[in-house]
Parts: sequence; C-alpha cells; structure tokens
Amino acid sequence: MLVVRAPEPIRWLTARTKTQPNLTEECFWGHLGLIKASISVAGSPAPQSVSPDAAGGKLLVWNLNVLHRPAAGSWVDALGDPRPVRLVGMRNGTFAGVFAVGDFRPLRGLSAKPSALAHREKKGSIPAESVELRFVEGGDMLEDAPLAEYAVDPRRGVSFAPVWLRVRVPADATPGEYLGAIRVEAGNAAARDIPVSLYVANWTLPPIGEYHTMMDYIQSPESLAMAYNVPMWSEEHFRLLDRTFGLLNEIGCKTLFITAVRRTHFGNEHAMLRWIADDEGELTPDFSIVEKYLDAAVRRLGRIPAIIFCCWEPAESAGHADLGGGRIWDKKILITVVDPKTGALFPRTGPAWGTPEAAAFWKKATDGFIALLRKRGLEKSLLFGLIGDARPSKQAMDDITAGVDKAAVRWAVHSHFRCENWQGYKIGLGSALWGMGVGFVDPSQGLGFGWNSPKSSQWWLTVCARGFSEGSTPVSVSYTH
Repeated sequence: MLVVRAPEPIRWLTARTKTQPNLTEECFWGHLGLIKASISVAGSPAPQSVSPDAAGGKLLVWNLNVLHRPAAGSWVDALGDPRPVRLVGMRNGTFAGVFAVGDFRPLRGLSAKPSALAHREKKGSIPAESVELRFVEGGDMLEDAPLAEYAVDPRRGVSFAPVWLRVRVPADATPGEYLGAIRVEAGNAAARDIPVSLYVANWTLPPIGEYHTMMDYIQSPESLAMAYNVPMWSEEHFRLLDRTFGLLNEIGCKTLFITAVRRTHFGNEHAMLRWIADDEGELTPDFSIVEKYLDAAVRRLGRIPAIIFCCWEPAESAGHADLGGGRIWDKKILITVVDPKTGALFPRTGPAWGTPEAAAFWKKATDGFIALLRKRGLEKSLLFGLIGDARPSKQAMDDITAGVDKAAVRWAVHSHFRCENWQGYKIGLGSALWGMGVGFVDPSQGLGFGWNSPKSSQWWLTVCARGFSEGSTPVSVSYTH
C-alpha cells in the first residue's frame, strides 16, 4: 500500500479559535492520497459452499460486528470453523460481542450456553455466570430468551438469529487473554461451538457510581408498559422498571424525570403525581406512584444528582427558540385526579396561571415532593422543568416555586441554545446544541476550556461534535454541582 501526504500548517489540524478563519474555506484541496493498494491471502482455504446441499442439516454460524446492524446476508463461511468472537476489555467493566446462528429451514428450539473463560497462560478463569447472552428481536431489542421460531428470510433464503454476549470482567481478573466458547443448538441439528476470545488489559475501571461522565437519559414508564403489554404501575411493571434502572445504572445515568402534569412531550397520558378531590372539590396531592417510582430508581441508581420535577410544558414545542417573546408561552396546568376507592383516573385542568389558587396548588405539590426527597437525603437534587426552546413566563415560574426557598430553586433545560438562567432563576442542568463556549483549540494558540473551564466550579461540560459550521459550537451537556 502506498499513501502520500502533503504538508499543511498545524492550525489546519486543530480547531478554530475566534480569530481563525473558517477552515473549510482554507482547506480547499486534499492532503492525503491513496496511490496504490493490494491485498493478498496465503494459506487460507477457500470458503465452503453455503447451500442447503452442502449444509446437510448443519447449523450456520458466523461472526458479526457490534458496530453494524445485523443482516442476514452478512455470512461468508457459515459452515467452516467460526472465527472467535473477539472482545477487548478491562477489569471491572462489561464488554460485548455478537455472532449469528442460522439455517436454511426455520430455526426452532434455539439455545445457547456459555462456558467459563479460562486464562490462556495462567491459572484462573472468568465464570460462565459472568457471560450474559441476549437474543435480538425485531432488529433492535435484546431479549433474555430466543424466539420460538425464526422464519426464513425470503430475500436471503436463510433463517437468522443474532446473539449478543456481554462479559462482566471481575475487578480482580488477571490481565491477559481468556478463551472459551458458546455452545449453540437448534432443532435436530448437531451442536456447534462458537469460540470466544477476551483480552483483559492491565487496568481497572472504577465503580460505575464514581464515573465522572454524566449521562442524562429520560426513562419512559409508559413506553416500557406498552412494549411489554403490562398494566401501568402493576407489579409486573415495577419488575421491568427495576431491570430498566439496572441497565441505566450501567451506563452512568444521573437524572430522573418525575411528571407532575399530564400530556407532556414525554407522551404521558397521565401524571405520576395524582390529586384526590374531596366533596368540596379541595385537591390533595397523592404521591403514592411518585414514591414507588422514586424508590425503584434509587434502588438501582443510588444518590441521583438530578431529579427533575416536570411541572411545566409549553403550548407547543416545535421549532427553535425565539427569545424575543414569541416563544414564551405556558400550557394550561393539566393534572390527573384519582378516585381513591376505584383507582379510576380523570383528566382535569388546574388553576389558571397568575391566580392565588395556582400558587397554593403548586405549594402543596412542592411541599410534598420535597418532603419525599428529604426523607431519602435527595432534597439537593431537586430541579424544576422542563424548559425547552419554548420557555416559561416569569409568572409560571413564580407560581410553581411560590412555596420554595428561592435560593434553592434550580431549573432544568433541554434546548438548542445555552441557558444559564431564565427569568431570574438559576439553571441547574442544561443540555444545549450550541453556544456552550467550549471549543477544541491547540494549546499554543490559547485555551479552549473543556473540563477545566473557568466555570467548572458551577458547570460540568461534555462536548459531542454534531457540527462545526462557522458560528456554532459542538453539542454540550452541562450540570451544576
């Protein structure tokens, strides 16, 4: 292979500063060229012909790439000895690989069982219990058990079952290569073994709770109930929620969203916070669902640093922010009333913004919610929200926080634009696409400020490069301490 590179100024290899011109205008010609490439293979037998006659009832097995969407046509030599599923990881972490099982007939009775992974050179092993198998369903869902039957793909002529494996590497694992296998069986076909190779680096990840990365995920209890066809807030639902929060914990989720109003952009028909009306129509907040949901999350996520009390919605959320006043509007307060005898839920509209009744209504809600958080040592995690491109009026924000110490009030924002305060209120969690004030700059040309921003005492910043067009800044997510 022959690759030729032309020289270029160092500034072209680093991001812009405020004084640098648009690099896309300067870099108008290519600097790297592939002149010649050749590929040769020696000593590798030709792939076996993959056909029903050649298979003779033998299961097809082949490797897949974790970065690619599994496809039935991805096999090359599905009858030969499969290449190992290779994983590279480190101690105290979880790492994944994927392979596929197929047949020229419908694939029925699929089962897969992992072995322990033995160190190649030294004593010791990673137990089979540390190897988890998941079966792809519907293209992007991972289930504990395989389908009863995988139909033949008419375009490819084979049935197709991708299988994911996740290896949890113990914190005390000896570094080096570990070898094992996954035994797969289906129908009357002979079992086949898929080799597994895991290389463990000589480095130990900290416990997940000590990760500095702050992940802001919105868990949807409604979507979970719909996906698994279970009643909302039933025992089955909470068992699934426990599993969901366990998975969110593994990826460092640090946020929890509690709906105090119904019909938000989250898609919730009813709010978690319900209200009970007495004979005179007086409303009393019912936090029974909120409390159970909060406990389910804390059981898995621990001391959640950001708990968003979702109490405000715009009348419409489409479009980008117009901070000149056209996008400052408040949706009516839509609440859920519950019959304590039957459990029946009724939609209702709460008091109008700017009335004494609105401030009294929200004081009942915030008093009760803060008491729940304080009982769990989480009162400092409270954030109000959720502000977006459309933003609340000062009146609405005043009503919602009428009964709360203003020094302790912080709001959460998910918007296209940076927002450090709104209507005189502090922002405690801000997600923005542009304007976070952080860039990639060569140190010789000044400071770009990332994790060591002068605002680091107030903000945690992460940057994701959605785009680098002139005048814009990469995606950023920020949290206050």
